[in-house]
Amino acid sequence: MSLEFLNAFKFQKKETLIHNLDPRAKLLFAIIYTISALLFTEIIPLLFIFLSLIPLILIGKLHKEWIKSMRGLSFLFLIIIVLNTFFLSLSFALAMLLRITIMITAFSIFFLTVHPNDLALSLISMKIPYEGAFSFSLAFRFVPTIANEAQNIIDAQQSRGYEMKQSGLINQIKNLFPLLVPLIVCSIRRAFNVAEALESRAFGSKKERTYYYVIHFSLKDWLFTAYLIFFLIIAILIRIQMPDWMLWSLPV
Repeated sequence: MSLEFLNAFKFQKKETLIHNLDPRAKLLFAIIYTISALLFTEIIPLLFIFLSLIPLILIGKLHKEWIKSMRGLSFLFLIIIVLNTFFLSLSFALAMLLRITIMITAFSIFFLTVHPNDLALSLISMKIPYEGAFSFSLAFRFVPTIANEAQNIIDAQQSRGYEMKQSGLINQIKNLFPLLVPLIVCSIRRAFNVAEALESRAFGSKKERTYYYVIHFSLKDWLFTAYLIFFLIIAILIRIQMPDWMLWSLPV
C-alpha cells in the first residue's frame, strides 16, 4: 500500500465553492455519504452514490489529489476484491469496493477542503469541549507529517540495503514491520514533545476562551445542507423499497 493515500487528508488551500462552505456542512456531507454507502450492498445504488461525488471533486478542483489517494489504496482494493470474491461473490466484492471508495472519497473531500483551525472551531460550535476539539484537529494536522516521516523511514531502510518494495502479498506484509516500529517510536516521541510544549504554555488553565474569528452558516451552506438531507431521505426510501432493476448482479 502506497503512502500516497495520506495526501487525501492534507488540506489544500484553494478558492472554490466547496472550500468556502462551512466546515459543519462538509462534516455533515461526509457523514451522510458514509451512511448512504452503508445502506446498500448492491452495485447499482452504490454506483449512483459514487457518481454523485464526481461533480463535487471537479468543483473543488481535487481530482489530482483524489486520483493519487485511490492509486495509493490500490493494494487495499485488491485485497477487498480477492477476499470477497473468494468467500462470497464478484458482485459483492465490487459493491464493497464501491462502498469503501465512497467513504474514502467523502472524507477525502472533507479533509482536503477544511483547514485544521476551522475544524476545531466547527467542533467547538457543536458544544464539543475545547480539549477534545483541539486534540482532533491536532491529530488531523499531523497526518501529512506522519506521511513524510514514513517516507523518510522507507528511504533510510532502503539506503541500508533493505528491500521495501518486494512483490507478493506475504512480502508486502513483512515490509510493514521495519516501517511501523520506527514510525510508532517517532510518533510517541512527538506526542511527548507536544504535551510538554502545551504544558509550558499553560494549556487548559482557563476554561473560557476567546477566538480570532467565528464561523457562521451562510445561504449556500443551508442550501447544501438541504440537499444532503434530501439525498439521505431518497437513499433511505430506495433502501426500503428497492426497485428490481437495482438488484442486478454479476454471475458468480
